[in-house]
Amino acid sequence: MNKEVLHWLKVLLVFILAFCVIIPNAEIWNMATAGHTDGFHVVVSILDFILEGGLVFWFSKYCLFKKEDK
Repeated sequence: MNKEVLHWLKVLLVFILAFCVIIPNAEIWNMATAGHTDGFHVVVSILDFILEGGLVFWFSKYCLFKKEDK
């Protein structure tokens, strides 16, 4: 597999991980606007979103796209 294909597969993986972070939290926020959940779940969802977003960023920067010494 050449480097360009591998790069785009990594980019696709980052997008999939980002969607896995956004979708469950967006569901909680949608339920909150409809009045089906309380503020505690919204606060925990926001904290979860921040934590998972940071983890995706860290994984992307330091594992997938780390600079290799040549």
